[in-house]
Amino acid sequence: MKNFIQRGDVLDMTAPAPVSPGDVVEVGNLIGVAVTQADTGGVFALDVNNVFELPKDGSAFTSGQSAFWDGSQVVGTEAGNRFLGVVTTAAGAGAAIARVKVGMPITTGVVAALIEMAQKLDADPGVSATDYEAEVVDEF
Repeated sequence: MKNFIQRGDVLDMTAPAPVSPGDVVEVGNLIGVAVTQADTGGVFALDVNNVFELPKDGSAFTSGQSAFWDGSQVVGTEAGNRFLGVVTTAAGAGAAIARVKVGMPITTGVVAALIEMAQKLDADPGVSATDYEAEVVDEF
């Protein structure tokens, strides 16, 4: 495909501040883990889709629980924090790290909406994907 740029799990981004590999980095609406190092304004690789061991607060976490980022560690509360991903392995209150799959989980509602959109596009070649974008976004 001639307009393909790159896979979507690791993205080339402009560093909002100096970043080092392993740092959790927020860039606009994206949050992920830096794969490479960069100075402010430099290009770095941001992983937005894989599992990482990250520092956590003193809370206990269960597998499948939503994980949020408070700017320095994984927390279990949404209020005032940024959605980071989903905890993949239970972590007790005394544990220093949590294993988190960063990025938005794919729910059955999202899958169903994507399948429905694909079927509509196949049925009517005059329709564009943007005609159904709101339906998919609503599932998130």
